[in-house]
Amino acid sequence: MMTEQAVIVTKNLSKWYGDVRGILGVSLEIPKGITGLVGSNAAGKTTLLHLISGLLKPSQGEVQVLGESAFDGTHFRRQLGLCPQKEALYQHTTVLEFVSILTELHGFSPKEAKKKAQEAIEKVRLSHKIHQKIETLSKGMRQCVKLAQAIAHKPGILLLDEVLTGCDPLVKHHLKALFHEMAQEGATILITSHNLKELEELTDKIVVLDRGKMIAHGKISELQKQSKKQKNQISIEGENLRSLACDLLSYNDITGIEIQEKGILVHTQDFEAFSLRLPGLFSEKDYKIKKIMPVTQNLESLFRFLVGGEH
Repeated sequence: MMTEQAVIVTKNLSKWYGDVRGILGVSLEIPKGITGLVGSNAAGKTTLLHLISGLLKPSQGEVQVLGESAFDGTHFRRQLGLCPQKEALYQHTTVLEFVSILTELHGFSPKEAKKKAQEAIEKVRLSHKIHQKIETLSKGMRQCVKLAQAIAHKPGILLLDEVLTGCDPLVKHHLKALFHEMAQEGATILITSHNLKELEELTDKIVVLDRGKMIAHGKISELQKQSKKQKNQISIEGENLRSLACDLLSYNDITGIEIQEKGILVHTQDFEAFSLRLPGLFSEKDYKIKKIMPVTQNLESLFRFLVGGEH
């Protein structure tokens, strides 16, 4: 049974394409609000979204959306909006015609659909292109057209696959504000993105997929606390630091050093031991140090740790 807070539930969900694994044994619960779906190429993100939307039938396990089977259910579909990564736009139609046609498929009359389409197009700030043919639009504008058709019927659940890709900074800023507004009004939004910094600005809840398996699920802050084995990173800026890099590599807690434009980036498994060692090293040799600063752990570093731990 679905918990009171969960809108989307998967249980031991798997999908195979012949001998190729799409996802394997994914069990999770998605509550209201914004949840980020993180993973490398071919990690299974799009497959998971298509299973949730009912476009694909599971090979094993089940998906429930609002308590219904995602593949066999019907009532939840009017509450679902999907913005796919792949473009399937009617290039020779205008923006208004395209969004209106797809809105009619949700059961609205042509007049109602046109009104809702106009409202959605305005929300994504594309009103100035409303009568322009889709084939003439830029990549970012076509992304907004796809989003407009996904939100025109005012769904409570929104599945967004790389929706911000190709959008300019101003459009991205507006769309992120729109997603926050929808979430505050009670929507459930599951969004994928290759830009982890953008995703971190949208939500603190993530699902991490790697080669079809779910390897983490929860709040970013909680996952960071749980990853006690994560290597600390320290940025050291200065001049002629290659000698320092060679000296540091002789210690067991140092797992790697990257040479950067202004200095070096040190990876250590024991930040305390590293910190205690530095004064002695600096007194022995005349290193020209300008700045020493721990690198703040963010979603990208957490993702690298989680995925790296699975390989």
